This record gives sequence, structure tokens and C-alpha cells, in this order.
Amino acid sequence: MRRCAPVPEIPPGLFHRLESVQARLVQEHLPDVLDAVCKTWYVGRTATALAPHLLELYRRQVADLLPTQGLEACTPAARPLLSITPTPTVQLSWQPTAVETVQPTLAQELAASDDASGWRAIARRVAIDLATEALETLTQAQGEVAVQALSTAACEAALLALAVAPDPEQFRARVYQCLARLARHIAVERATTIEARGASLLELEHLLGFRDPVPAGTRLAPLLRDDHVTVLSAAPYQALREALALNTFQALEGVSWPTALLHAAVARGAAQLRPLLCDTQPDMAPEERAAWATRMWQQRAELSDLDADALDALCALWLYQARTPQEDALAEIDELLALRGLHAKQGGQGRRGGYEPEQRTAMLQALAHLQNLWLDMSALEVYDVTPNGKRRRTPTRQAVQSRALTITDLFGQTRLDGGFDLHKFLFRPGTVFAHFLFGPGRQTALLAVRALRYDPYRQTWEKRLTRYLSWQWRCAAQTGDYLQPFTVTTLLTAVGSPVHRRRLTRQREHLEKTLDTIQHDGVLATWQYAQELADWPKSTLLLEPPEPIRTQYERLAQHEGERLLQSVLLQGGKRLLDLEVSLQEVHEVKFD
Repeated sequence: MRRCAPVPEIPPGLFHRLESVQARLVQEHLPDVLDAVCKTWYVGRTATALAPHLLELYRRQVADLLPTQGLEACTPAARPLLSITPTPTVQLSWQPTAVETVQPTLAQELAASDDASGWRAIARRVAIDLATEALETLTQAQGEVAVQALSTAACEAALLALAVAPDPEQFRARVYQCLARLARHIAVERATTIEARGASLLELEHLLGFRDPVPAGTRLAPLLRDDHVTVLSAAPYQALREALALNTFQALEGVSWPTALLHAAVARGAAQLRPLLCDTQPDMAPEERAAWATRMWQQRAELSDLDADALDALCALWLYQARTPQEDALAEIDELLALRGLHAKQGGQGRRGGYEPEQRTAMLQALAHLQNLWLDMSALEVYDVTPNGKRRRTPTRQAVQSRALTITDLFGQTRLDGGFDLHKFLFRPGTVFAHFLFGPGRQTALLAVRALRYDPYRQTWEKRLTRYLSWQWRCAAQTGDYLQPFTVTTLLTAVGSPVHRRRLTRQREHLEKTLDTIQHDGVLATWQYAQELADWPKSTLLLEPPEPIRTQYERLAQHEGERLLQSVLLQGGKRLLDLEVSLQEVHEVKFD
């Protein structure tokens, strides 16, 4: 395959002249050729070149599963395109129409990507190819010494004359030849990347169009229950959420990574921003470790309430989708943005629809932060499960280490320059949180979706107070006493603004305005002072939860009471049975 780049044998002094020629090709000569028709043609060629590679990857994975699962290993949409040869061993092959069938979907994926920068990169690569060919031709005709002796202007004029054919149609054909080579090259690169990262059947099925895409946001309707989502309520989760929102990550002596200490009554440990590479290469070289530490400290500076929002959104999606602790959940970037209350632009009249690039970038940045979170819990209270699946009454303290979450598969669109735009991904919670997300040890709470939709920079108090109250109300649900008063000091600490004696008037106005806002938005039903003191920070407030939270937690309490009563009756029955057995044994001994 011909490479679209200057060959190494060209003397370094001529590369500078090539740069000027390439720039003129991109600015003056290529725009008329690289038009919309050309782009459509190139996308189609790239998709056609990529399709056989992806189909072969998919065929091999299905073939490995065929002995145990049969054709159930692949999605029904792919089965008509597969041929099975039963003897001497079962062989799978694609029908001749397979490439033609999947090519439109791949082409649509390529064309739908945000490809403005990608198409400019393609133009530069075509210019490099044309300029390099011209230089090779000129060097072969005149000799290397003669070419180097040319003045800069003469050399550039000669190269442009060779690169740009006098006949426009001939020049267009030359450009299309470059694009055809480039399409094959990018297809191989992309397929190699997908194979190297071990793409799953599910990812390949999405790429090949064997699974219908779900419109962004349509899965969210059943997820939202009375404008609330279900999230984790365990103490370590709340502690991590606060550490992200308040950015309490700091430097500790002897520790390379930004670390936040997590203190809770039933969980103690630390969270670190630590790169994934540490999981597989714990003994990396000191200079490499220092470079990664620098990146992690840069990420530490970026932490905000948006990271806590992303954590809550992913938690809600996993709880909604997963049926076992080992299952993955699918998250779409557009869905995460929709959960935050952001609205995609409408397309039309030559304008691309969808979310702004800045919005996507901010969410991807938050996901990168979450993926780098390492949890080291030195004392974590968990409830073990008995052999019959029941939760033990007394928790045990364990030391647990894991990632906060693990991203297993990526789905997206291949850009025209061979890059990759992430659109969705599969993920699962780490071991620390898995203890509380499923089964007898499950600890969840209702969180007003407003918490995700308040502005992470202008409405931090509203956002943080909504999260805090969600956690507190879930804790109070065990007794049903939601009218335990909160001190002003406690609420100010929760929103990240400790009591400041010189700013009490401003803090009071801000807190009361925040309470009015979240009451208006349905986050709480009512609020009032329980005790208003001259020393305002010591005053207490009553914050009543909204009706959806009361209703849901009353049902949970009723269910828990019924479960407890059943357990007591079962235990009582067992004891009576044991007593009867004992009496029978005594009777038998007595009369033997």
C-alpha cells in the first residue's frame, strides 16, 4: 500500500519547501475538488474498505461461540447474511451481499460524525501525497543536486506545476486516486485499532448496523420516576460525591497522586486520581510515574460538581439497566447530557443538529476523571450473604480496593481522518460500590433530577444541597422521622461554604434563596426555621421532603417490615421444630 507521506530519502532541506507547496495546494487548488460530492464519494470508499475487516472480526467471534451457543451467538439481523458449511467441521462465511448490506450504515456513521476538522486533515494528507509525488518526479528528472540548487521560488513553482495538472479533470482524477489510497489506509488503521482493543460482539453489531440505534433520550422516560432518579446512598458513595463536588483532593506526604480522605461513620478510606496504567504496571519507571502524576494533578484542577453529576447519572443508568452485579450498562453521551437538562440543537438548512462540542467535551472530561478514580477503603461495613441468599444482621468490616467504575467497551463514529468520536460505552461499578448496588446489601436513594440540571458553576448551592438532602432523607426513612432539624452550620458545610463570621448576612441571604429555589423546583415540600437564634449559625431548620420521596420510602418501610415479620415467623417456626425434635429424642431415650 502506498503511504501518503514524504519518503525518508528526501533531503531534510527540501521538506521546508514542501510545506509551502502543501499549504498552497490546500488553500488554492484542493477546495474546488474536495467538495460535497467528493466527500460523499470518499466516505463511501472508506466504508467499503472498512466493511470486510469488521465483518471478519465479527465472523471470528461468532465462530468461536458457535459450538456452545449456535447461531444464538449473533443477533438475528446478521443471521441471513451468514452461510454455514456443516462438514467436515462447521464453517461460517458471509454471503456475497454482506459488504453491500452493511456499507450504508458504516457510511452513515462516518458522514454523521463531526467531520469538519477531519475533512481539513484529509485535505492536508492529500496535499502531502501530491507534493511528495511531485518532488519524487522532479528529483528523478533533474537529479537531487540540481533540485537543491533551485531557488525557493523556482522549486515551489516547479513542484506546483507537477502536482497540479493543467487539465482540471486530470487533476481531479489524481486527487481521487490519493483519496482511494487514503481510504484503504484509514480502513486498515481503524480495523486494527478495533481488533487490538478487543471489541465485543455488541460493539461490532452497533458498528455494522445489526442493532437498531435507539434515539437519544428515549430510554430516559421510564428511568425518571416523578422527576427523581435512583442512585446509591451508601456512606462511601456520599463521601466520594462530596469529595468530587468540593474538590477535597490534596497532596499527602509520600503519595504521588491527588488524594481525598473519605470519612464516614461506617466507611473510612481514600479516593485517588490514579491512572488506569497503574493497575497493570504498578512498578512503572520513576520518570513515567512523574509524568502521569502531573496529568493527574491537572485533572484535579478540573474537578467540579459536573463530576458528581456524571457519577450520579451513571449510577442511575446502571441501577435501571442491570439485573445482576456482573452486568454492564450502556451509557450514551447524549443521554448523559439530556439527564443534565441540556437541549440538543435542531438541524436543518445546512446546520448540524445535536449538542455543542463544548458540552460533549465537558462530559467526556468528567468521564475521564471518574475512570481514573481509585478507591482504597481501609474499613468498609458490608453485609455478608448467607448460603440461602439472606443478608446477615450484623455487618462486617472489610478492606476493599477497586476502581470507582470500569469502562469495558466503546462505541462511536470513525472520523474521516481516522480518529474516533465516542458516542456510547459499556460500564460497570467497581467492587467498593458493587457491595451496595445489588442484592441484600443494596442501599439506594431517590435523587431529584434537578440536582443534575442545576448549573454546575452558577447553582452549586442548589445542586449540593439537593444531593445532601437526598442522602439525609434516605437515612431518615428507616424511622420515618423527616422533621429532624438541621443546623445552619451543617447546611453551610454541606454546600461547601463553612460559617464565615464576617459574611453571615450574605451567607444567610444565599442559603434562604437556595431553599426557596429548591422548594419552588419541587426538591423539598416546605422549609421553615425550627429555632431562629441571634447567633444565626446555631439556628435550626425543618426541611420536609416532597411527596414522591415520602410515598416511595413508606412503601420500602412497609416491605421491609413484612420481610422482617416473615423472617421472625420463620425463625420462630424453626425453633418450635427444633424443640419438637429435642422432645422426641428425649422420649426415645427414656423408653429405650
